[in-house]
Parts: sequence; C-alpha cells; structure tokens
Amino acid sequence: MDPYALVNRRVRLVGLTSRPKDNGKTAICEAYDAERPYGLTVRIHGGEQVRVRPANVELVDGANYASELEQRLVLTKIFSAYDHDFSGEIDPNEFTVLVRDLCKVAAPNADWTDEVVGAFAAAIAGAFPGEDR
Repeated sequence: MDPYALVNRRVRLVGLTSRPKDNGKTAICEAYDAERPYGLTVRIHGGEQVRVRPANVELVDGANYASELEQRLVLTKIFSAYDHDFSGEIDPNEFTVLVRDLCKVAAPNADWTDEVVGAFAAAIAGAFPGEDR
C-alpha cells in the first residue's frame, strides 16, 4: 500500500524488532516522510508517537481518522494545561479544577459550589471503571 494512503488511518504495528512490545498495538498514522527510512509517524493508542517503516504496519480498516486525531490533539492540549505538577497525569485535584472550569463555561451564571462540582467530577470519573482515580 502507498505509505501516503496510510495517513489518518488506523494501523496495527507488526514486525518491530527494536520495540517488540509494541507489536500488535493499534495506532493512527499521522504523517509520512519519504526522505526518512522510518518515515511513517504513528501515534500509539495511549499517546506515544513513534516513527516506523511502512512495512511495519498493517491497515486495520479503511476509515479516515483525521477528525479523531484532531480531537485527541485538542484534548491533549486541554489536559496538559491542567497538569499543574507536570506529572503527565491529571490528579484528582487537577481534575476537579478542570470540571469546575467546564461547569463555568456550560453555565456561567450558576452557583458552582464545591459539593456540586465534586459530584460532577465523581460522576465523570465513575464513567471510567477500572481507571485509577
């Protein structure tokens, strides 16, 4: 398959010798640079960006994930802005600040008490079972 046709497509990583733990993982292809031997830039689900050879990917489906990729990049920027301790993760206090700001955007004239914001934060976090909170 033409490597340029892989951009914005979901692929599975295969045959990686320097990163065997990533074999079988799915990723979104972000770019292709024909001038580089490892010219395909992919973002593994979970956020890590790596460069691989086109031979090291298999097309998972034909859907175009450009909008999904753009949404993930926007979310990454938003979450980075709330990662005040630069840990790479949003801790419960940072998450509550994010939820409070979202509430203020949704209803700027409402009285967003700590109890209400805490309830919203707990409800959102509860929607992701098995995640560390």
